[in-house]
Amino acid sequence: MSTQLESETTAPGAHQSRLVSLKDIFSRVAQQVRLHKMQVIASGVGVAAVPVAAIIYWLLIVDQEGPRTFTVDQSLAMLDRGDWERTRYMATHLERAVLDDPDHWGARSFVLGATIASEAATMEERDRRTFSQLAIRYLSRSRRRRFPPGRVGQGLFLLGRAMYFVGRYEDARQVLSESLKHNPPSPIKIRGLIAATYLRDPNPDYEQALQNYKEYLQDPGLTAEDRFAAQIDRCWALYYSNQIEAAEKCLE
Repeated sequence: MSTQLESETTAPGAHQSRLVSLKDIFSRVAQQVRLHKMQVIASGVGVAAVPVAAIIYWLLIVDQEGPRTFTVDQSLAMLDRGDWERTRYMATHLERAVLDDPDHWGARSFVLGATIASEAATMEERDRRTFSQLAIRYLSRSRRRRFPPGRVGQGLFLLGRAMYFVGRYEDARQVLSESLKHNPPSPIKIRGLIAATYLRDPNPDYEQALQNYKEYLQDPGLTAEDRFAAQIDRCWALYYSNQIEAAEKCLE
């Protein structure tokens, strides 16, 4: 009787909607389990350690946190807050109307790429290089499709920095130089990175490196740590360009 009553009072399509939702959840669980298995195998731990219940619980909580779709502005605001995990979730759940809008064709790739690039900058060298490669892929795609309005400078800065992290110094220099034309968020850092590309390039240009470091070091907004690192690089540029005496004085 209760089953019949429930069937009669449930709105048409409700069961189907619930099944679709559960199918989506368990599909995502399977994806997470496969990913976790690879991580577990790589670390030498038994596959039985996969916390399936924990994954299901997390997905159910996330699904009840709010709407399943988000606007570009919401995802960008979360990106600016530095909440990388939530930003990634929002970027994969943008509104269909957003993705159909030519002005936002590159939005999803931008948010994902910017998130990964920002995280990469905080990592150790090996992981930073791996994540930077992924960030380059997303940000390059966003650049081709069009960065979100008002985010060109930021997108080019993050793309150029990621290229620098993987050793693509010439490409990084070109992209970073272009970013300065679009009101980027960190012009001081960009000038320092451009100087470093000249120094670390396989075919270094010490004259250009020294000129850029000179301009960079004149910026009053530099932190003590950044100033010290740049000064050391400048000393190396002097040394490698056979300005030995100047290099010795640079270290005093």
